[in-house]
Amino acid sequence: MRFELRDLGLTLFIISVCAITGFGQTSSGRQRETPLSKTIREKLIEMWIDEEKAEYQQLLERCEEAAKLSEEIHESYAVNKKMTSIDRKKLLQVEDLSKKIRKDLRTGKDKSTEKPPASIGAAVKFLQESTSMLFEEIKNNTRHSVSVAAIQSSNKILKLVKFLKIKKE
Repeated sequence: MRFELRDLGLTLFIISVCAITGFGQTSSGRQRETPLSKTIREKLIEMWIDEEKAEYQQLLERCEEAAKLSEEIHESYAVNKKMTSIDRKKLLQVEDLSKKIRKDLRTGKDKSTEKPPASIGAAVKFLQESTSMLFEEIKNNTRHSVSVAAIQSSNKILKLVKFLKIKKE
């Protein structure tokens, strides 16, 4: 909610600056003689940079949380040899986080047709490996880059979650 309010505040600020300046043009369509002041431009750029940093930090936190949850699912499956109700709840959380991560990476649905793992145990292990790989990939990139490997990992995670959700023991 806090993140959305900041987005709204930034949007309102930009709209008000644009409305005041008339987007830098007069009613006749000519360029304004007085463009945005240097202070206002610097403030807008600073706000944009802060917003980008916050989005990247949130992406890192989501990846780390997904990796942590999948590790817990993997450990629980190793002990119990089945998916418990708690594991299934964590799996839903991993799914939600992965959808948000994929959205943050600005990508759509995956259209590849990979075969699912042979067993639930293999799927759980692959889920844990994929989320760890995704976290490392995001952590090793900058906020200015989009990694194809990260996009592919997020798509794999969602496919694995779907497989595990429908697979019964």
